[in-house]
Order: sequence, then structure tokens, then C-alpha cells
Amino acid sequence: VRTPPLFCCVFCSHTHRERLDRETELVKKAAMADLPTIHPTSFDLIVLGTGLPQCIVAAAAASVGRSVLHLDCCDFYGSHWASLPLTEFSDWAASAGVLASPFTSSSQPVRAADGARDVTGVGRRLNGFHDDLVANGSCVAVNDQLRVDAEHDSDGVLENGVASSNAQEATRNRANEIRERSLRLEAELAELGMEAVGIVSDRSWYSNFKICENGVESLGPSRNYSIDLASPKLLFCGGPLVDLLLKSEASKYLEFKGLEGSYVWTAHGLTPVPSSRADVFKDRSLSPVEKRYLMRFFKLVMDYATGNATTLGEEDLNMPFAEFLKHQQLPSSIHAIILYAIALADYDQEQHSYASSTTMNARDGLQGLALYLSSVGRFSNANGAFLYPLYGQGELPQALSRRAAVNGALHVLRMPVSSLLIDKERQAFRGVRTALGQSLFSQKLVTSPLLFSVPRTLNSSTADISECSSRMSTDHDQSTWKVARGVCVTDGSLWPGQSTILVVFPPRSLDAQITSVIRALQFGSNALVCPEGK
Repeated sequence: VRTPPLFCCVFCSHTHRERLDRETELVKKAAMADLPTIHPTSFDLIVLGTGLPQCIVAAAAASVGRSVLHLDCCDFYGSHWASLPLTEFSDWAASAGVLASPFTSSSQPVRAADGARDVTGVGRRLNGFHDDLVANGSCVAVNDQLRVDAEHDSDGVLENGVASSNAQEATRNRANEIRERSLRLEAELAELGMEAVGIVSDRSWYSNFKICENGVESLGPSRNYSIDLASPKLLFCGGPLVDLLLKSEASKYLEFKGLEGSYVWTAHGLTPVPSSRADVFKDRSLSPVEKRYLMRFFKLVMDYATGNATTLGEEDLNMPFAEFLKHQQLPSSIHAIILYAIALADYDQEQHSYASSTTMNARDGLQGLALYLSSVGRFSNANGAFLYPLYGQGELPQALSRRAAVNGALHVLRMPVSSLLIDKERQAFRGVRTALGQSLFSQKLVTSPLLFSVPRTLNSSTADISECSSRMSTDHDQSTWKVARGVCVTDGSLWPGQSTILVVFPPRSLDAQITSVIRALQFGSNALVCPEGK
């Protein structure tokens, strides 16, 4: 329902020697993996990372005829937006949320791509996806496994423990060749008036991990699970993302499950959230007078959405939403439902302040309610306002990537980028250098501040991005927008007869000190994210 906590990676400037050493190490690992050389080398747009925002931009650019190169250091689509099987999710949690790529250090586990790897964890394998893209000439296939031969081992140690001087000599010669190649590439860039600025990224978003289980083996086959990394997301049936998926035709590659019910925790236990007029009239906790006020309020919301709410002035729209609800004479018992389960306020609105950044005003609240009400009933097979993609949210970036590939975008996985290419004179972006040492050129770059920060020295078009990156870094340092997450596997549903539900715990409902909303999304086997009985 909400985006995950943002983490802005650090841009670090290095000396020429340090940059060469780092690139040499990356090139050595890339050469061992036999990564492909990319052709052509010039593009209208280069996109780094296959997270959902990047995939949206890549698909949009490809749809209007732009040449797009889409790179990702991981061996699966989605980056932090992926959905992983249970075992891999457990490994990810054990590594404090760092995505393992084929080029992590030898001290970390490496999960190499296996061509037909099923990153969603259930039945729907990527083999066909890769075949489709290769058939269209839109994807560069890579080898199935990392081949680390004994003669390339930097330690030069044989099985019997005797050092091999021949292996050491071969490694030194190879390292010298790679270093000479790096120097040659630096000279070529200098002739073009460019320089390579090294980047350093930390792909971990999370901290303070705690795994409360003795082993995942007892929970059933790992591949029968598909667990979202960036916390599960619900899509409004009438929201802009669903409209985008329909317009781009990425929806052809997706299937959805409608939310079966929403509930709010009250003093009387779980209370259903009304999603239609029929639900309001069926609610026995409301008196006929209260139902009439509520129906009148819903009509006001729809009039506001269509521009017909002539009785609302700027003073009304700017007041705190909680106060606005009181002015509408709505029953206090339904305030929490409207504020936290429909308008989706994140923080306590009852003890509001006009100056507080967490206070929702009436304008935002009415817009949220209008979106909710317009989402109910949009699709005949979805009873409520929300949708969830089958197999997990990792299907969203995959579908958009496929759509981009159909329109000619070039996708390359397991391809780390070691540096940005910068025009020395104008200090403008001109391309990237891959771990292979290959230079790829473009005047446009799209990435995520979660991967690395944009250098402040870059001009014009990147200034806003750099400022945004700095702002998010400041927010992170001040612990302003931290989110606590939990993933639980249970043997039963929170609500009998329903497996796909949203449960909202309003502020202070569980503890007087907790002033934020807690939301719990429950999915069962009918969403194809866990086995039967879980």
C-alpha cells in the first residue's frame, strides 16, 4: 500500500589508482563469467536496475521508438522489487537485505543464473521469458553458471595444498593484461574529452534483522513460496498504475487477485471496512441516522471528485481531515475506518496539528476517498478496491520489461556498472562503463537513488535528481521515515473463509506509545505465493 523505506547510497570519489584497482577486480570477475559484449554501443537512454520505477521508464521510452539499454547486476528481474522463493528470501534476510549478485565477494554466497531460474518461486519460469526476448533480438543471453577454474584462482592452490607457480604466473599475466586494457580505455576516453567517475553502491535498505525460525525446511518446498522484498503492494483498481499497465499492454503478462476484505482493529475486534452502499446498509453497528450521514458524505466525496462540490471552500479543504469528518457529523465509530483504512493516513490524525507534516488535510483525504470509491466495482471479478498480482509484485517489473523488449529495448542481466562517463568540459553525463570495461554511450541515464547518488558536479538535467538524492539521504540519516517490517508464515487465516485480506491497526490501538498505523496483508495459496494450507 505504501512504498518501502528509502535508502540513498553514497557517491564516493576515488583517486585514479584506486579506480583502476577496483575496475580491475570487477573486470576479472566479469571475464570469469564470460559476459557478452554489448552491441550497439550508443543508445538514446540507459537504465540501471530493474526495479519497478526503472522498468516503467524503460517501457515508456521504448514504446515511443527510443533505443533503450537496460542493465542490472543481479541475475533476476526486479532488484529490490523482486519476489523470491523462501530459501532465497531467508538468505537475503540473513545478509541484512543485501541482494547477492554474481559478482559479490567470495566470502558471500553466489547464486548464479541458471537460464530457466524461476525467480517468482512458483511454476511460472523465466525460461520462456528469455526465449521470447532472444527470439525478438531484444535480450543478450548469458551463460548459465559462473565458471571459476582452478588456474584462475588467485591463491593458486591445488587440491593437495601445493602452490602452483604456473597458476600464479598465469594469474599475474592476466591481471597485467586487464590493467593494460583499463589504461588503454582511459586513454580512449581522454581523447573523447571524457572521464570515468567510479561509483560505489550499498544495495541494503534494511537494518536490525531478526529471523525467528529454526529452519525453512519444515515450511514446505521453497519454490512454492514467493515473498516480496519491498513489502507487498496493493494496487487500487482505479489507480494510475493499473491504468498504466492497461495502456502499455503489460497487463497481458499479468494476472491479479482481488482483495477479499479489509478490516480495522477496534475495541470489539476486527471490524469490516464498508466498500459499497450495500455494505453500509448491512452494518448493524450504525443507526439509521448515522447511515444517512455516511451516505450523504460519500455523495459529497464523489461530487468533489467530479468538481461539483460547490459547498466546499479553501478553508474547508485546508483543515485537518479528522476535524473535517467531525464537521460532517459522521459517527465517531467510523472515523478510524475512514482515516486509516480508506484514506490510508499513516500517522495519528486525532491529535492533529495544522503545522505537522504528518497531518492529512481535507483535500488529500477527499482525494484518497474518491480513489477508493472509484476503484470499488471497476472490475467484475474484484469485489473490493484493491488488486494484488499473482505470484507476487515481482511480476510487475517482469511484465514491463517484456513489454519494453517487444518494442526493441535491450536487456542485459548480470552486468554491473563500475563507473559513469562524464564530459570533462560540460560535466554532463555521457554514458557508463561496465564491469567488462566496455564503454556504452548515451546522454540520458535513469536509475534509482537507492543504487547510488548522482554526482553534484553534473549539470542541468541531473541537478534535480542530485538534490532529491541528497534530501533522501538526509531523511534516512535522521531516521525520519523508517518502517518496521515483518514476514510471518501461519497455518491459518486471521478471518475464517478469507485468505487475501488487509488488516489495519490504527494508531494507539495496540499500544498507547505507537502513533503510526500498522497494516498487515495476508495472502494464501489462491494468490500463488505460498503452498496450500499456509
